Amino acid sequence: MNDKQCARSFAAFETAALQDDSAKQKERMDLVLRIRQTMKEYQEVLVLASTLAALPPPSKTTIRAFRTTFHNEWPDKTKGFPTLGGASADLYDNASDLVALKVQPNEDRLSTLAQEHLSSMFPDHSRSHAGIAYASERTIGTFVVGSARS
Repeated sequence: MNDKQCARSFAAFETAALQDDSAKQKERMDLVLRIRQTMKEYQEVLVLASTLAALPPPSKTTIRAFRTTFHNEWPDKTKGFPTLGGASADLYDNASDLVALKVQPNEDRLSTLAQEHLSSMFPDHSRSHAGIAYASERTIGTFVVGSARS
């Protein structure tokens, strides 16, 4: 088949690519298949990027805990140091570059107050380690419900 027919009709192009005597059309079909695969991968990347962009930012307490851990700033040490060195030392300094993988529920002001300022009253010893203390969400919830009923 000639090149003009293959350029005008995809069906003719497919037929020519399947014939043993048309190396040029086979080469073009391989290119078409590689382009299709690349486009499919590109679309998957776009979906993943949009999903990542839709994730909410982390809370202030999460950012504070992350920075304390990343910069090795513990109460018993005089000066912290970043876990990564060189050009990567300030890699996570911009809070807008970080996302929360676990979305916090929309909390009322009393829950937020209890979590940010009274968390030492509601310790979760099973999760606390290496200088980071966790507050028990269930205990805070019980506190908030009990306060609301009063």
